[in-house]
Amino acid sequence: MVVLSVVEADRSCVVQVSTSSVHISSRQLLTTSADEGCGSVGQPWILRAPTRQHIRVHLLDFAAGVTSHNTQQQQQQDNELQSDDVEDKCREYGYVEEGLRSAADTARHRQAVICGDQRRDKLILESNSNVLHIVFNQPLTNSTNFLLRFYGQRPSRELYATTNSVMNTSGT
Repeated sequence: MVVLSVVEADRSCVVQVSTSSVHISSRQLLTTSADEGCGSVGQPWILRAPTRQHIRVHLLDFAAGVTSHNTQQQQQQDNELQSDDVEDKCREYGYVEEGLRSAADTARHRQAVICGDQRRDKLILESNSNVLHIVFNQPLTNSTNFLLRFYGQRPSRELYATTNSVMNTSGT
């Protein structure tokens, strides 16, 4: 039995992200109007991880025809399909936007479309910062069925630097 942690629909639109996965369900978005509620343009979901952590966002798309356990050949076919006419193959659910801290960060602004394709589990974005905003297209239909999975992760180069400094201090 698999137990998933899903964000409660009646909570604040700010979610504290940790290394444990948390999910937003398309089913809870069906009750949200286009102008208000979490995930709307006026009130996006805000994901906040601890300082120095990045946030990884995955789409678990139950409308996809392929499971997440793709073979190498299936992965290659998926990549070829992506490079072909992507617009025809995308079920666009919304977008993820890198949180901005100041006007100086505008040059580093990033946005990724939450786009369902043939893959069941798809990485949408790994942030460079510890804050992301998520906005969903409205209205969603009853046939829309997906989860967004997100979790915090320390950057690998930072983990390496931390490990090195611990080794250097313990050797003296």
